[in-house]
Amino acid sequence: MTPGKWIFGALAGVAAFAAFPYAPWAAAKVLGTQPVVFLEADGVQRTMVNGPNAPRPDWLTTPPGAIFLSATHWEPSPVQPPAGGLDFLVHADPDAVAAHYAESLAAAGFEVADLGLGTIDPATAGLLGVGGFVKAWSEERRIAATVTIYAPTGLILRPRYVNVQWRKTEAPGG
Repeated sequence: MTPGKWIFGALAGVAAFAAFPYAPWAAAKVLGTQPVVFLEADGVQRTMVNGPNAPRPDWLTTPPGAIFLSATHWEPSPVQPPAGGLDFLVHADPDAVAAHYAESLAAAGFEVADLGLGTIDPATAGLLGVGGFVKAWSEERRIAATVTIYAPTGLILRPRYVNVQWRKTEAPGG
């Protein structure tokens, strides 16, 4: 291998490794939105729609400057309620992300609790890559939501991955 090819290969490898937090964004753009039908253990079919154009509730927002990765929507089945999720990257600290969800979910009628790191001590949170949690419950909608804010990843830009999960349920802890 010539030195030029070796240097190019090394730079390409470093660039790919440094940009790995953005890989799901590229994959979602290429794959698009796809429905998937599952057969549950009890024989019931369940449909999940996953991708950038998957349906999501109007109350579920992203913080300003967020890089939207993908949404997931589980269609209801006879034994499972509707549910879904949202994945995105941010270049903000966990307090700013938690504040966004505390404000936007409260404005949408949710009771919101910013749990910070919850019961995890800072050293363990750092080891697990966790930056914070927000829980929300809407009595009117009968929906429980959880926001998980992760620690920054990557070598250069270091965005934070944020995952929001919601599901229709009868109890706040649902």
